[in-house]
Amino acid sequence: SLDHANCAKYGPKPAAQEVIYLRCFLGMSEAETAVSPNIAPGTVKSRAHRALQRLRTIIQSDYPELAAPE
Repeated sequence: SLDHANCAKYGPKPAAQEVIYLRCFLGMSEAETAVSPNIAPGTVKSRAHRALQRLRTIIQSDYPELAAPE
């Protein structure tokens, strides 16, 4: 199971964390999210996709009771 020290190693990178925060927690669109870190909307999509995939993997392996059934 992941502890806090390993979370940075196995969790989403800081740039992806920012995208997830802006998109998921603040509800910004892809275009709005791209403005703050000055990145292309396509980069927002790819970072969000990779970060969410990484989080799914962590949840499925370390917290299977929280994972959606397949």
